[in-house]
Amino acid sequence: VAFSDEGDDARALLYNSNNDGGSAASWSLVGDTNAFLGKHSYIAYTQDIPGKQGALEITWTVIAGREGGILSFAAFASLYAPHDVLEFAVDGVPEVAMTTPSQTWEQKYIEIDPGKHVLKWRLVKNPAGLDADVIQDVAVPDGYQGYAKIDAIMYLDIHVVEVKEEATTTTTTTTSTTTSTSTTTTEEPTTTTTTTTSATTEEPSTTSSDATTTTSTTTEEPTTTTSTTTTTEEPTTTTKPPLPLTAKGCPAGLQPVPGLPNCCIDEPNYLGDGACDPWSPYNTEDCGFDLGDCCYDSCNHDSPYGCNMKEGNEG
Repeated sequence: VAFSDEGDDARALLYNSNNDGGSAASWSLVGDTNAFLGKHSYIAYTQDIPGKQGALEITWTVIAGREGGILSFAAFASLYAPHDVLEFAVDGVPEVAMTTPSQTWEQKYIEIDPGKHVLKWRLVKNPAGLDADVIQDVAVPDGYQGYAKIDAIMYLDIHVVEVKEEATTTTTTTTSTTTSTSTTTTEEPTTTTTTTTSATTEEPSTTSSDATTTTSTTTEEPTTTTSTTTTTEEPTTTTKPPLPLTAKGCPAGLQPVPGLPNCCIDEPNYLGDGACDPWSPYNTEDCGFDLGDCCYDSCNHDSPYGCNMKEGNEG
């Protein structure tokens, strides 16, 4: 809740104000070229309090929500204790006291507990109740004028947002791939043929001795040796394991790109950097044509390479 700068809403605080001095004098809403916010501020003067002691008050009743709230306001004082002070209280308990002249507007923030509370701003004259002859001996600083101003009064409830934590169960599945290797070696049958032929022929020997003739002939058949060796090994079949996949379905060594489920590249930072990488897979539909870098109309001209280069990442 905030009070507007002017009109009935701004004057609403003044309707319930009480004066502890027996006078009709009170706080006023006046035009102020030095207002903290807008063009008006509330002001009260010590000289308007009759007698040696009294107060001028602004009262506001608020009902804070279940988490309480924060009250804020700005104040400017030309006061000096023990002559006068500006006091702010919640349910009669002082929370803020300004006892010396301000150099500029001061913002104040006060926590308000849940429930109904009465807030009061009080310009108090001679809060200690000193005798006139005593207080007259207390000198005031140069520029002292004996007034207080308040502005930008606002109250806000505190709202606590509850965040529910949801239990998350992560299931990890590990798949082991077993590779079976079968080796088969086939050799053609080996045939070894060894042929040994030995022939001895002796010429007829003729000895003439009393008409006696002797003939000797020896013949050896050829010898053939055949040796056959056959070795048969099963055919060799080698099954290579499948290329391992990353968690996003990209081959090892390539990285997935969020939002582009079919785009797998080795350097995601090349996408959308303002330099067209014209090769595949960057400049493909799956990778958004280098995430717009290769299309002048879709290229981000505020990117590092400003859409003025090709293959800019190589430099």
